[in-house]
Amino acid sequence: MSIDTIALSGSEWLSKENWIRSFYQPEDSIRLIDAKILAHRTFDWLLYYDFYTTLTAFHSLNNDDQPNNNLFFYYNVDIKNKITYRNFTWDLYLFNDYGVKHFFDSITIKTQDQLTIKNSVGYPLYKRKYSFTISANTQTKLWKTHQLRTNDRGIQERFLYDGFMSPGTIYYAGGISYYASGNAVVMFGLGSSKVTKIRKQSIFEERNETEISGLKKGEYKRSEFGLTCTATVPLQKLSRIIHWEYFCNVYAPINSLKEIKKYTVAVNNVFHVVLLKYVRISWRTKIDYNPLQNEKAIIENQISLGFYLSNHL
Repeated sequence: MSIDTIALSGSEWLSKENWIRSFYQPEDSIRLIDAKILAHRTFDWLLYYDFYTTLTAFHSLNNDDQPNNNLFFYYNVDIKNKITYRNFTWDLYLFNDYGVKHFFDSITIKTQDQLTIKNSVGYPLYKRKYSFTISANTQTKLWKTHQLRTNDRGIQERFLYDGFMSPGTIYYAGGISYYASGNAVVMFGLGSSKVTKIRKQSIFEERNETEISGLKKGEYKRSEFGLTCTATVPLQKLSRIIHWEYFCNVYAPINSLKEIKKYTVAVNNVFHVVLLKYVRISWRTKIDYNPLQNEKAIIENQISLGFYLSNHL
């Protein structure tokens, strides 16, 4: 629409000259109409992203105390995106990290691998502090994991242990979200479904197992209903040098609400300490508990000193 044909109200039209003049001395009716149009077409975009990588090589000669020369590589990607258009809000949270250590004279070991993708769409209910939300939260490995075992002839062989969505879990939920200060979001999924998938069926033969993560050979997915609670806190500035971000997802099966040991929990918490303009220390704690995959919770603590060409904290 050109600037000559902007409708104000009813059959009134504003010429180009009056339109320009209205920026300096707008009438009350023009202010009111412009405000309504602006509020109806508001578009907000909040994006936070972070990327860290490191590569370390170790080589030693004639040193019996350090016989294993190796190469270590690690990266993590962290993205939080929020788009609001009119009355709808789309939130995206993505985290992926991967670490691998290669021993020059023997094997390659994967040390870290986690992929979490959470998508949610919300519609405001009360003063825009609450909204009705539907979401999908995917948790899996991104890369293949191989392990070693000894066969009947006493020879070590490598086999596929897990991979992308093999196994993997998707949480579908519909419920109420609360928007706190600092763009933090807490969602209570009143109607939720936990779907466990195994996309690559050959993993059963590779692992010599008939059941993995509650699925038997030949089954591609398994669903159960329950309740979820998800909290997403984008980067928060706690002090001049300390920053914090947090993600947590808790799932409780509807038939075992009183049995906490059957809950599924995933936590990703990190503190950043900015030392210099391009240098910071990050302390990341990850907790992963899925009773179908592990009897005990897996807890990882990682402290890294990073040099960032663009340290936007």
